[in-house]
Formats: sequence, C-alpha cells, structure tokens
Amino acid sequence: MTSSLLGVSTERSSDVFGEGALALTRLPDIKDNRSFATVYSGSVNKAIRDHLGEYGGNRQIAVKAYYISRQIEVLARTLGINPESVVRTASKQQLVPEHCYSEIAISILSYLIGCIFNRWNISNAMEEMALPDGIDLLSPLPIYPPGAMTNGSGLPIDANILPEQNPLRVYIDGIMADDPGHPLDVEASVQHAMRVIWKDCWEDIEREACDILEVQSLRDYFRNQGCFFADHIKRYSKSRRKAPIYWQLSTPSSKYSIWLYYHRLTKDTFYQVYNDFVKPKLDYEERQLTQIRQEYGPDATAGQRKKIMEQETFVEELRSFRDEVVRVAPLLNPDLNDGVIINFAPLWRLVPQHRAWQKECKDCWDKLLAGDYDWAHLAMHLWPERVVPKCQSDRSLAIAHGLEETLWEQDEKGKWQPRDISRTQVEALIAERSSEAVKAALHNLLTAPMPGGQETRRRKK
Repeated sequence: MTSSLLGVSTERSSDVFGEGALALTRLPDIKDNRSFATVYSGSVNKAIRDHLGEYGGNRQIAVKAYYISRQIEVLARTLGINPESVVRTASKQQLVPEHCYSEIAISILSYLIGCIFNRWNISNAMEEMALPDGIDLLSPLPIYPPGAMTNGSGLPIDANILPEQNPLRVYIDGIMADDPGHPLDVEASVQHAMRVIWKDCWEDIEREACDILEVQSLRDYFRNQGCFFADHIKRYSKSRRKAPIYWQLSTPSSKYSIWLYYHRLTKDTFYQVYNDFVKPKLDYEERQLTQIRQEYGPDATAGQRKKIMEQETFVEELRSFRDEVVRVAPLLNPDLNDGVIINFAPLWRLVPQHRAWQKECKDCWDKLLAGDYDWAHLAMHLWPERVVPKCQSDRSLAIAHGLEETLWEQDEKGKWQPRDISRTQVEALIAERSSEAVKAALHNLLTAPMPGGQETRRRKK
C-alpha cells in the first residue's frame, strides 16, 4: 500500500508540506493494538507530555505537528505509526478522542440551527450523501458547501422560497425566540429537527447531548452564558476576526432571547421582532403579573411575594428589551459587505449575556461614531452629512459609496481629480441619504442611559 498523509500521496506530502510531512508518511503501519485505544481516546496534550517525558524534548512533536490534523499527527509520532494507519485503526475500532464528544454535540446543534434557518439541507442528514470520486484534499474548495440549501443550479436558495418537501418548519425570515410555547421557540424547533432525523430515538440523542454539554436541557444550552452563543462565536472566529452568523439578543437574565440569522437580516427585521415577538411576549407577561397580584392579594405569603417580585423583575427586563429594540429598529440597514461586527455594533446593548462580545461590539460602535469606519455603508446610513464631504477628498470612499462618477473625474493626463461641484449639490447628495427618523433614533440611542442589571450565567450540571 502506498503511504500517504490523510490521502495526500507521499510525493505530494513532501512537495506541499515539506520534509516533516514526508517523515510522517514513512512511519510503519500499526503492529500492536494493545495501547492504541488508550492513547487515541485520550488527550492530545497528555500524549505530548508522556512522549516528552519518556523521550525528552522534541520540537517536531510539540510544535510542528500541524500539517493537516494535529490530533492524528501527534498520535502518529507518539505511537510511531503511519497517520493513515491511525485513521484506519481508529475507524475499525470505532474510537472517538475524549475531547471530541463535546465538539460533536456542539457541531450537531449548530447544524440543526442552520437547517432551521434554511442554511443547511437537512435531507443530507436523513440519508447517506454520495461523495464524488477522486476527492483531492488540495483541490479548490467549492463555491458553496456541499450541504448547503441550494437550488437546481447549485446556488443558494432564495430566502423567500421554501424548498419542496422540506420536513422542517423553516424560518425564512431568520428569526426565532427563546420562549416556551411560542411557535418559533428555539428549543422546540431543534427538538423537531432531531425528531425528523432520529425518529423514535431523538429523545435519547437529546439527553446524551445535554449530558455531554453538562446542561439540564437544550433550553439551558441555548440560553445561558458560556454555552451555545459563546461556542458559536469561537467556531466562527479566525485569528482576531469574529463573525458569528446566529445572533442571540437577550435580556440581562437571559430568561428571554431573540435569535437572528445574519444572512436574512433586512431593514425591517427589528420591526418584525417588535411586532411578532417582543410586544406579544411583554403583553402576556404583564397580564401574568396582574393576575398573580390579584390572586395573592394584600396578604400574600413570603413565597407568593417572592414570585410577584420575580415576575416584576422579568417584566421590567422585557420593557427595557422592548425599548432597546424600538430604539435601534430605524438604525438597521444591513449590508453584508460591511462585515458582521459593524452590522452588529448598534446592537451592543442587546447582548448583556456575553460581556466579551458586547465589549467588542461597543468598541466597534465607538469607532463608527469617531468616523474610523466611514467606508462602511452603515456609516453613510447614519451620518451622510459627515461621509459625503469625505468622499470629495477620498476617492476610495467615493467608490465604496457609489459616488465616484458624481464627485470625481479624470484629467487630461488620466489622473483622478475631485469634480468642481457646488455646496448646493453636496447638500442635495446629503439630503438624498438622510432620514429624520434615523436622526431621531440615533439621538435617542446616543442619549439613552447605559444599560445595567447584567447578571452572570454559567453552565451547571
């Protein structure tokens, strides 16, 4: 059998990855399975420590085992066997490294959310996908992931078109709520997706996922700090760039959340959030508060008074959440070209459950206010009186905002020069891009009191 590094031939391993990868492919096949399961199913860091303890320092082991899979390559060196043999033997013995269980559970739940938001095609999870022959790890990536929800031409399906015979309740508007009993409740939707895939054993899958993730329920995992949203941010981060596409907007206690799908955001999304989700929820909880006050009366017991106070606190949180949603609704004008964090920045007050992400969004918002990101479409939407004049002196900004032909021209030598236009023309360009509603909402946001009452919620067994 020809040696390879995870399907890349020996010759190509050397060309692409260097001599370190070539040395991996030259390791022998496995001869003794007695210790394989113990090492493979354990921690990579423990394998490194054990190897260094027995054989001394080895930079190749500790640092350079990153060609394709750190897990497999470290184990190949530790066990002294070919990486392809590691994969083959692990598959035969059906082994899973201990750290992979939580990663698998997180991946499955993230995938199900994507299916519900019409990002992924759940049919691929209901039947074995036929992979194309001759897969080359070094071949160019496809334009869209193979599991994406696509049309007959292989392009992403239109957001307003429901795919035929889709067994899921697909939310084409990209909005869900953490709200028991709501038809678009996140936990109930994920449970329905599990039922579609795993049929009668879906509850066992749910329980196993909760046990692995150390939460009492799926609702706890989607609701609490340090759980799904935190895991999602890590998953959709590269270096210092963070780009979560499933957004959790929450009350400080996380007892109520709205989930948004970034790629489905429109300028009307927050009006829909208010009308279809937040307002009905607040109305219901206010009725509940009135009901228990009347039921318990003036002579309520200590336990009843505690329940009233808890409901009062929750209603007050919902009122504040409603105010924030109403405050930012006119400001949103999503443009994917601006990037995730700029589109999220005006919403920084709505993520008290994740302080680190809130801080990053607030920092970005402050830079938008200072004019550091005036290339962004959001900056033009909020401050045309500042951005349009800048386009007169900065051609790159004019290009970004579609004003190059209006504000710039080429001279006889082909050099770009600002056009000689009047102040009246500039003011007209500003007026075309201005909105009294946006200005009023921006003033309201900038003068609003700082949000408070933020609690810390962590995973609990």
